[in-house]
Amino acid sequence: MATGNTLHILNHFSYPVTIYVSDSNWNCCDAPLQNQQVGYVQPQGSVALPYCRKDGHGCNGEQGVFQLDINVSMTVGLNFDSDGGMASPVSSGCAAALSQNADGTYSLIVYAN
Repeated sequence: MATGNTLHILNHFSYPVTIYVSDSNWNCCDAPLQNQQVGYVQPQGSVALPYCRKDGHGCNGEQGVFQLDINVSMTVGLNFDSDGGMASPVSSGCAAALSQNADGTYSLIVYAN
């Protein structure tokens, strides 16, 4: 059985950003859902996004995968295992840094290239 976790997304742009889960590059996720609005995040603000990999349905042994769309033109691709462990993000149009917090959750900082 997959274990869920939480991703804290921190906005280090100098302007607010709107974040959605894309309908592209999404697979083996019970959460988040495609086209889910994550939030409107002010500069230096943050939003929490729960995530969990789907069990069965061809996903056993596969990573959960989802992509965040930031202000439509920027993306951050993420993947994670059944224990909620995140791998390094792949970003386009912005920079992104991932770190694990002391409580086991993750923080993703998004900022200008």
